[in-house]
Amino acid sequence: MADSVPGKLTDFTNQPNKEVTSAFLFCDPCYQDGDKKEAEGFCVECQHYLCDQCFKYHCLPKPMKHHKLLWKSEMPKRKVDESLSQTCSHHEGEMIKYYCKTHETVGCNSCMIIHHKPCLEICTLTDIAKDVELSPAYKEFCTRMETTKTNLEDQIKTARANIAISRSCRERALYEIKKLQQKINMQFELQKQELEKEAEEKENNEARKLKEVEDSANNTKNVLDDMKEDFQILQETKQSKQLFISLKKNQEKLKTLEEKVADIQKINKVDKYCFIPNKFLTSMLKNVNALGELYVQGETVSEDDLKSFYGNYPEYGMPRGCPISDENVIMLDTIYNRIRLYAVDEETLVTEKELTSCPWDITAIDEDQFALTLPNENKIIFMSVEDEEIIEDHEISVGARCEGIHFAEDKLYVACSKPAQVLTLNTTGTIIKCDTKYQAGEQLFQQPAYISFHDEKQLICFSDRKASCIVTMATDGKVQNVFRKEDWKMPLTVRINNDKIATSDFEKLRTSIIDLSSGEIDIDEKFAFIFTKNSEGISKSFTCFFSTIEEDSDDE
Repeated sequence: MADSVPGKLTDFTNQPNKEVTSAFLFCDPCYQDGDKKEAEGFCVECQHYLCDQCFKYHCLPKPMKHHKLLWKSEMPKRKVDESLSQTCSHHEGEMIKYYCKTHETVGCNSCMIIHHKPCLEICTLTDIAKDVELSPAYKEFCTRMETTKTNLEDQIKTARANIAISRSCRERALYEIKKLQQKINMQFELQKQELEKEAEEKENNEARKLKEVEDSANNTKNVLDDMKEDFQILQETKQSKQLFISLKKNQEKLKTLEEKVADIQKINKVDKYCFIPNKFLTSMLKNVNALGELYVQGETVSEDDLKSFYGNYPEYGMPRGCPISDENVIMLDTIYNRIRLYAVDEETLVTEKELTSCPWDITAIDEDQFALTLPNENKIIFMSVEDEEIIEDHEISVGARCEGIHFAEDKLYVACSKPAQVLTLNTTGTIIKCDTKYQAGEQLFQQPAYISFHDEKQLICFSDRKASCIVTMATDGKVQNVFRKEDWKMPLTVRINNDKIATSDFEKLRTSIIDLSSGEIDIDEKFAFIFTKNSEGISKSFTCFFSTIEEDSDDE
């Protein structure tokens, strides 16, 4: 063994809570003096290992006269924790000798005088500790220790098993990602090969055609060269009569050659082409902000029941819009990332504007002003119509996947699906309120979708596509009601009119009418797109996109 450095702990010192064999136990007093002597005994009170000589004289000083010594065969293999020593940690030099039954705590003489003087039940450790190993409390404590140890060992095994499960999940996820990549690559390669084949066929056809043109032009040129040479010879030899005859005889032949040249000029062209990407594909790539998701599977959810976050949008691609004035209406195109301005009276397209990603929902702000959500960019864009042009005013970042949007009383109410929350904010982007939980602290949403506002009742109404419910909430965040129906399958878009809420059931293609007063839900098998709060003035061609509750409205 290497020599120890005075004042420095080494691996073979008698450190508490470290199990070591007797070969590594040394006399503590001697070791402190820099001398390593093998321990031959142990003092229980001092918690010191002692060599032969220290053991022999340890009890001679009066303070140590009653210390309990253990021979080498009896001494523990390691020291107990220093906090369990009989020496009082609060009063230096004093030993713990008493137990207060009132406070269930031990202490020295000073402890009892200072802190436990009024206590009536104080006894000595000699009395209370007698046969402690036989007491029910000690036996129960030992049982609990064993149970806790068993539980910890089980948790260690579980943790190791969970590590393997986590590794397996990662490997499987990476395998599925790679499989998706291979599928995409394979499909891309097939499409690429088809385009390459088409391009090659185009090139071969053009090359074949142009080779024929070249050959025809060469043959015609040879005929013309021979004719020209004949005329030159006759001219040089001054054979005027034959020159005249050749002139007359070759008039038709030259005309035929000229026609041949004209025909060659007509077909001596090439079809220029370039590659134009599939517009739908490029649009889709803009709208996809992830390959997929790492879905945390609940214990009660089987793999067959898993439904991707991105598979929860049956209304994707369906037209939706909002009237922004008596004359104009804005329609959203989620497929091609565009918004279109239509004139209601003429029912014609006035103009359109391409966006950076998929527009999801829209709300009117003021006449000719509106705001729309871009969920894949976590932002809201404010726009206006000026001189039949769509102008972008400003945008605000929401910091969440914002989908449904509604403007009322100078505030924006926004339903965000990831993370699940409903935001109340002003038009500059300042968040006034963020609702995520019930008053009791439970999670309020699973995946909020669309949102509306009842001006008179000061009521926010939103749909939850994952929980298949409609929720009404006061502006202070207090939930008023949660509407559910057994056979509802993803009730989504919502619109409040008087005391009725209309919602579209996209799974079953029907409309539900909720009576706010009675809570009753009526089913209308006629399916309607309900994407706006107002449809007055909209022509017949647009009413399917701006459905109203005609039977119950007084002003329609």
